[in-house]
Amino acid sequence: MPYDKIPFVLDEIHRVLIPSGVFRLSVPDYRSPLLSKQSIYDSKSHVVGGLTTGATAFYDSKSGEAKVRFKEDGKAHVWFPKYELILDLMMRSNIRNSEKIFFYQYFFDDAQFRVDPIPENEMFVIRSVPNDMRANGAPISIVVDFVK
Repeated sequence: MPYDKIPFVLDEIHRVLIPSGVFRLSVPDYRSPLLSKQSIYDSKSHVVGGLTTGATAFYDSKSGEAKVRFKEDGKAHVWFPKYELILDLMMRSNIRNSEKIFFYQYFFDDAQFRVDPIPENEMFVIRSVPNDMRANGAPISIVVDFVK
């Protein structure tokens, strides 16, 4: 889903949640060392593609620039979530008006992260610590609950 469409989707999720209803957002954390190693970067060190999520790098001889091509099957990641991007999306959406917002797992910056236990009796997240230890106990997903 294109990044600019997400605030509308979050608005709709917030609108249809019943009072005390919970929406759990779980997206890949592109600060995770696991995903960082699998990413393609531009000249300013921004992630522009994921090698394991449908992107390939190529040289465009017309422009003289390195570019990224995405698979056309709709399964490629086209934006690359980080904590501050999720905050931006929240602030541009009515979901910011939730009664409670709690981040369980994510990287603050390139070195510091939070890993709190996720209440799995409500909703299971397979790509979270301790269910997924591919990053040696560091998060690979941003997991946040919104309670209306």
